[in-house]
Amino acid sequence: EMGLQGAALATAISMAMTCLLSLYILIYREQLLGLTRPIFKEMLKVWKQVLYIGLPAAMAMLITPLSIGFITRILSGFGTDAVAAFGIVSRLEMFAFTLIYALGSVLTVFAGQNWSAEKPNRLRMGINISATFSLSMGIFFFMISQLFAPQIAAVFTDNKPVIQITASYLVIVSFSYGFQGILMLCTSSFDGINKPLISFSLSLLRMLILYVPLAWVASRVIGLSGIFWAAFSANLIVGSLAWFWLNRLIIKKMDEISLATNVGITSNSTGHRLAFLTSLSRSRRRKR
Repeated sequence: EMGLQGAALATAISMAMTCLLSLYILIYREQLLGLTRPIFKEMLKVWKQVLYIGLPAAMAMLITPLSIGFITRILSGFGTDAVAAFGIVSRLEMFAFTLIYALGSVLTVFAGQNWSAEKPNRLRMGINISATFSLSMGIFFFMISQLFAPQIAAVFTDNKPVIQITASYLVIVSFSYGFQGILMLCTSSFDGINKPLISFSLSLLRMLILYVPLAWVASRVIGLSGIFWAAFSANLIVGSLAWFWLNRLIIKKMDEISLATNVGITSNSTGHRLAFLTSLSRSRRRKR
């Protein structure tokens, strides 16, 4: 009965309840929050560590809506139907990447734990399994889109031009969803291993350096479908780059651990030899 006001009120109530529940868990169950006054110097040190991760992550999150604004402006040149279709596919993509969002949140902790414990082999195996899952998901959505794209679009609207544009987007871009998922998983892992600037750089490269300029140029050369091919290319290129970049860092970490282990073994062997020669020399002197 309250209409839009009712929806807003329900949102505010649900967010307030979530906040109160979170505070209860943090204060009473986990005991991570308290009323004791922290030492100012230690507090600044903690803030610095948090902001080192938080600022690049926040900036990366700002890149997406900014880029979407540019893309919407480009789409508006093709009429309201194109803008409406883009709104539909944006909602579909949020649903399609639900599992990737969940897996990414887990990978942040998983990557940080194994990186700190110097277990890069385990981290690499986890990343590769996650990437395989993402590619499998991308292939699944690609096949579904090839077969049922118009039917999926028709669930959201009965406007035939919007259905046609939505279906065209899904047919073209859906194959790159697997690579977009890999990018999301890798950026979560970079945050976990304390490399937030790499995550920010990849987000910047995908959206503002590749997607938006390619969409602008391709829309004038190919037309509306050029914007879709720009999204496909940006996902494919940056998703592949993220995977190779992360694996390169992991391999470098493995080499460093291996080298340190070999140096330690060599040092121990040398120490044992010196101790043996010293004791042998002393025993000879005693016999003389």
